Amino acid sequence: MASWSDLPLDLLGIVIACFGTLPVDRVRFAAVCRSWHAAVRRHERRRLPWVMSWDDRVMIPFDGSEYNLLCFPEDGVGVVGSTDSWLAVGLGTKQEFEEGSRCIYTGYVLHNPFSNTTVPLTVLNDVIINIGTCLIYKFLMRSTVDDFVAVVANNENYPIIVFRQGTGAWVPRPCTAPYINIIDVAFLGSTLYAITKVEDLIPLNLALDGDGKPLVTIGKRVIRQPPGYDGYDAWNTSDDDDEDHSDDERDEEDGDDGNDTEEEDVPDHDGDIEEDGNEDHQEQEIALDGEVPPDDDGSHHSSFSGEFTHGKVTGEFIIISRHLIVSSGKLMVRRHKYYTVSICTRRVEILEADASTGAWVPLDVSDGLGGGRALFISMNFSKSVSAPCGEIEEDVIYDIDTGELFDMKTQTSRQKRFCTPSQGITWLFPPELVL
Repeated sequence: MASWSDLPLDLLGIVIACFGTLPVDRVRFAAVCRSWHAAVRRHERRRLPWVMSWDDRVMIPFDGSEYNLLCFPEDGVGVVGSTDSWLAVGLGTKQEFEEGSRCIYTGYVLHNPFSNTTVPLTVLNDVIINIGTCLIYKFLMRSTVDDFVAVVANNENYPIIVFRQGTGAWVPRPCTAPYINIIDVAFLGSTLYAITKVEDLIPLNLALDGDGKPLVTIGKRVIRQPPGYDGYDAWNTSDDDDEDHSDDERDEEDGDDGNDTEEEDVPDHDGDIEEDGNEDHQEQEIALDGEVPPDDDGSHHSSFSGEFTHGKVTGEFIIISRHLIVSSGKLMVRRHKYYTVSICTRRVEILEADASTGAWVPLDVSDGLGGGRALFISMNFSKSVSAPCGEIEEDVIYDIDTGELFDMKTQTSRQKRFCTPSQGITWLFPPELVL
């Protein structure tokens, strides 16, 4: 009588195809014997990431059904962000208001539902005073849980936070430009890059002090839009901004005033940062209105990447969004126009940062995304991945806010959506199976 290890690979492949998306199922299957291990290697395909809702519900793209995560942090009531396989989860309670239910957070944790690992975010909890009303737009880890983490919030007191677990946090002065105008960020090497709605590109150089606490110094804008660009005038963009100045960012741990001046940092043609050494070219921080009034918790909405306008011809309501992405070691912006009446995307542009000209350069549509890539977009987490690979298609943009697959080469949206618009808030990438 033949043993289970003698089953044909094709038959084993049928069994493997019945598994869910949890990688642990395939790991256990591959551990049975050599032939089953070989079957997993042969039939394993890279799957699409999960669509994560604001609570513990998750959806498999194109499945249409929602599932509850089997493991979720105790007292976890809402997802506020993600990076790859990690979720930033708000702890607290759900309360009912006239406009509907809302989560009231008392703190945050970092949670990996695949390994069922939870890490308290004590440093972040110490920074955000109004946790109950603060809205986090972006939670981005550079690599591991012990590395730099960047948070973009809707609060003028801490529009951006850079912290490391167990060491401390860096926060700019309240109501200070350019930080108050940042809508998205992305890590590239030792620099955290930020964009504003006007699409200025600002480098924030990262370092550690002697105690391992984050130090952030602002460099000269890589891309500077002219005054009045796109009707935007919230931050003076004259050349007078590039003067010597003192950095008065706050260190939440020890109260250092950070009076260090920053030399101009100019990316070279390969996108790396090189020091110019010219002290006359430095980015100035501008205090807009001083401290936030005592009766104001500092909440605002300028950090949101979406912008609302009307079509000049039809008067149709249009949502314009911008997302900063690192793809193949290059900084790119996806500029997206979504028409709410016809419920479809009419235009998507991918622009690459050109440091030599100080401008965004549109990619040739005929080249798609270039380099065999696909983009997964959401306000909370965006990622560029290699494609085609398994279920992931080349030159396609997967947008959680619209649920669309947008083909960059044809400049058209697929008729079938992978989820309903606004069904999810962020992407959750199951860890890749290494065999």
